[in-house]
Amino acid sequence: CRMRVVCILVLVCLSSVLSQQTPTEIVLIGLFAQTGAFGSPDTFEWQSAALIAAENINRNSTILPNTIITIMPSDTATDETTGVAAFLDQTSDGIPKIGVIGPASSRVCTAVSFPATWYEIPVVSYSCTSVSLSSKEKHPYFLRGVPPDDAQSKALAEIMDFFGFDDIGAISTADEYGGRGIEAFRDAAQEIGLTISRVEQFISGADDVTTQIENLRDSGSRVFLSFMLASDHFLVIQTAIELDIVGEFYVWFCADGCAASDSFFVVEDGRRTLDEDVQKGMLGTFGTTPAGGRGPLYEELLVQWEALDPNEYPGAGKNFMHPFAAVAYDVVFAYAYAAEFAINAGNVLDGPNMLEALKQVNFTGVTGTFTFDEQGNRVPEYDLLNLPADSEQFATVGRWNPEFLEVFEDEITWPGGTNEKPDLDVREPIDYWSCHDKRKYTDPTGKEVKLHKPDGDDIDFIDIDYHCDQYIDCQNMSDEGFDCSASIIPAMITFGIVTGLLIIIFFALAIVILILGPCVKVERVVSSGSLYILTITFAAIFGLLSTYSFYGKPTKVSCGFQPWLLGPPIMLLISTLFVRAVTQFVALRSQYGVLKFNALKFLGCIVVLNTPFILILILWYIISTPTAQFTEIDGEDDHYICVSGGLVEHLTW
Repeated sequence: CRMRVVCILVLVCLSSVLSQQTPTEIVLIGLFAQTGAFGSPDTFEWQSAALIAAENINRNSTILPNTIITIMPSDTATDETTGVAAFLDQTSDGIPKIGVIGPASSRVCTAVSFPATWYEIPVVSYSCTSVSLSSKEKHPYFLRGVPPDDAQSKALAEIMDFFGFDDIGAISTADEYGGRGIEAFRDAAQEIGLTISRVEQFISGADDVTTQIENLRDSGSRVFLSFMLASDHFLVIQTAIELDIVGEFYVWFCADGCAASDSFFVVEDGRRTLDEDVQKGMLGTFGTTPAGGRGPLYEELLVQWEALDPNEYPGAGKNFMHPFAAVAYDVVFAYAYAAEFAINAGNVLDGPNMLEALKQVNFTGVTGTFTFDEQGNRVPEYDLLNLPADSEQFATVGRWNPEFLEVFEDEITWPGGTNEKPDLDVREPIDYWSCHDKRKYTDPTGKEVKLHKPDGDDIDFIDIDYHCDQYIDCQNMSDEGFDCSASIIPAMITFGIVTGLLIIIFFALAIVILILGPCVKVERVVSSGSLYILTITFAAIFGLLSTYSFYGKPTKVSCGFQPWLLGPPIMLLISTLFVRAVTQFVALRSQYGVLKFNALKFLGCIVVLNTPFILILILWYIISTPTAQFTEIDGEDDHYICVSGGLVEHLTW
C-alpha cells in the first residue's frame, strides 16, 4: 500500500514536470503587410502560407505532438510606426509569445527589432533583406529566412557580368532597403570590374521621378537596376515609358522588392488592376529573389495550395506560390523545430532559449535546406527571374549561389519579346564620304563602318561634315568636288591652267631672249639687257611653279617647300628690279666717265641682296619649321593644314 502511494506521488510529480516542460500551445506574433506599399494579393499569400504551415504542423504527430502552434497576425501597413504598435499591442495582451514571424519590409523590420530586443523576443523575417540587419550588435534578436542584400547585390552583379553588361545605371528609393541595396551593389560591381555610370534616388512614395529618369537616360547606359518596392517601381517604369528608355534596346533588372507582378498592377480600395502599358514596358525584365519553393515537399504543398479556397486563404487556389510565401511557410516550421529542440533540452520556452534554439535549426523545407549563419541570415541562394510576354508572373530562368551561376538561356525572354539577346550598342545612323568611291554613303547601324580622320595620305571613309567644308581632306580632293556649291576644284583647275599657260609663255620668252640676245645680238634686246630680262623671266617661272605647292591636300613636304618655292622668286624679282635701277643710274653716270657696271657686277649685286633673305629663311626653318599638322579649325572639325613647328610652334602661322 505504501509502495502504491509512492508510485502515485512519483507519477504526479513527473506529470507535473512534463506539463511544465511541454506546453499545450505556443503563440507566435505574425506581422504581415496587408496594406501600404506591400499591400497586395502577393503579400496576402505570405500570411496565408504561414497559417497553412501552422495547421500542417498541428496535424503532424512527428513535430510537437503534444503542442499546437498559433499565429496571431497583425497588419503593419508597411509602416514603421504601425508595425511597432502592432508588436507592442501583442506583447501587452497577456498572452505569452515565443517569437515573431515577419515583418515584410526592411524598414519595419529595423523598427520592430529594437523593442523585440528589449523584450527578448526573436524576430524571424521571411522577406527583410537590408544589409544593416546583419549587425548582431544592433539587432541581436533578429534572424531571417532570406539572405541579405549584399548577397543579392553580388548575385545581380555576377548575372550582369555573365550577360556581358558593363555600363549600368541604377535607381533606388532613399530608404533602408533601396539605399543599402544600391550601396552593396556598387561594392559588388566594383569588385568584378563593372561600371556604374549613374545612381539616382528618390523618396519612397514620391509622385514624380522625371528628373531621376532623365538623368538615367542622359547617362548613356542601356542597362538599369531598380532597387525598390513594387509600388515605387511602377512609377519608375511609367516615367521610363514616357522618356523612351524601355523596349528592345534597354534591359532592366529588379531586386526582389520589385521583381514581382505587383510592379505592373495598381491596387486601389483592395482591388488589383493590371496596367498593360507598364506590363509591356517591363517585358523581358530580369530580377532576383531568394530561392523559392522546390523539391518534393514543395510539390506536395502546391497540391494543397491549389485546392484551398482563396476567400479563406487569400492568394491561394493556384498552382504556384510567391517565393516569400514559401519562405514564410518554412519560417513557421523553423519555430516548430526550435521549440521542439528547446523542449527536448529541458529548457523553458522563453525568448533567449528560443533564440539559441533557432540558431541550431537545420532542416529540409519547401525552399530547400533551411539554416542560419552566424549573423542570423539564411545561406544565400537566389532564383533568376524573367518576365515573359503576355504573362502576369515572372518565370525562373536560372539559379545563383556563391559557388555557381546557372542560367537557362533558352527560356529567357528579352525586351522586344524574342529569345535573342539584343545588341545594346545602339548608335545613331551616320552619313560618311568615301574618298575612293567619290560619293556619300549611310551606315544605318552607326558601327559597321570605321570612320577615318583625314590625317593620312590614303584615307577613305570620312565624316560627311568634311564634305564641302572648303578644306581638302581626301588625297584626290573628291570631298571638295563639283557637287559642292562653292567648289575648290574648279578654282584650282582654272588657276592651274592659267598658271601653266603663263609658265609656257615665260619659257618661250626666255628662249626668244636667248636667241635674239647672246646669239643673234639684236641691238634692242642687247641694249635692254638680256641678263636682266632672263633673270626676271626665271623669277616669274620659278614663282609661278611654286604656286602648285599650294594645290591639293597639304602634306609635310608641300608645306615645307612652300616658303622656299615662293619666297626666293619674289625676293629675286625685287632684287633684280632694284639692281636694274642701280645699273641704269650707273650707266648714266658712266657717260661722264665716272663708273661702268658689267654683267658680273649685276649678278653679284643680286646675290648680295638675296643673301640676307636666304639666311633669314634658314633661321626661320630652324626656329619654326613649316610642316603639316592635323589641327582643329574654328572649334569644329580637324583638318590637315600647314602650321609652324620646330623649336617654337605657331610662331609664324
